Amino acid sequence: MRAEIQEGHQRYMALSGLLTVIAGGAAAALLAWLSHRFLHRHNLPDTGPAVGTAAGAVFSFFVITIAFLLVNSTGSLVSARQNNYAEAGALVDLYLAAGRLPEPTKHQIRSHTEEYFRQVITEEWPQMARGSIDLDTWGTVYQLKNIVQDLPPDAPARAAGDANTAVAKLLGERRTRAASTHDEAPDFLLYTLVGAAVLSIVFLALLGWPRGRRGVIMIAIVGGMFSFGIWLVLQINHPYGSGVRVAPTAFVEAVQRIDLIKRDGY
Repeated sequence: MRAEIQEGHQRYMALSGLLTVIAGGAAAALLAWLSHRFLHRHNLPDTGPAVGTAAGAVFSFFVITIAFLLVNSTGSLVSARQNNYAEAGALVDLYLAAGRLPEPTKHQIRSHTEEYFRQVITEEWPQMARGSIDLDTWGTVYQLKNIVQDLPPDAPARAAGDANTAVAKLLGERRTRAASTHDEAPDFLLYTLVGAAVLSIVFLALLGWPRGRRGVIMIAIVGGMFSFGIWLVLQINHPYGSGVRVAPTAFVEAVQRIDLIKRDGY
């Protein structure tokens, strides 16, 4: 089921990207055609050098801005994935440490750990796409923390130490994941990027380029490239809510390891 959803999402992204490129190219070609039909048939003053300089400056700004956003957003995606694996790994470590603790502490820790996995995957992940973290899942973490801090006196020292280390790491990684739900570029920067792309096409049209059918095709390609660049930035702008997003793969794989631990009696 999860594979089918992922495949459908990939098809949707491919279709939306193609439509964005086509729309951007068509808009640029239409602007070029209108400029030749209504502007350049009149004797406009020769402002080619000034317009050319402005076009170069705006285009350079667009390239620098999109490069910055792509690098920043890609880094956020990589960091989010690494953080998720660290958090899921801390949960597995806590589950293993609980196996060396006396009852009922062992059962309490393991049942809360399994509940935490369920909450993160099924309840919290959809909320993170909207920039929020589930409060009930925070409650499960705090319950785990209280159980580990109040271990019975007869608990093995090494197992107690491992459990405390795992809980501390779990809390730290969870706080990092909560902060990353707000990792996205400011709206004004995205609007500026769109404005720079539009101005670049407008300046090219004011320069009188392109002329003829081949020229219109070339400016359509340029418009399509600009559109694709903006679309790509939007697809990776939020690590959990954009088109290219971080899935709960780390936690799903950790659940599989938990099943292995239960099956083999660790």
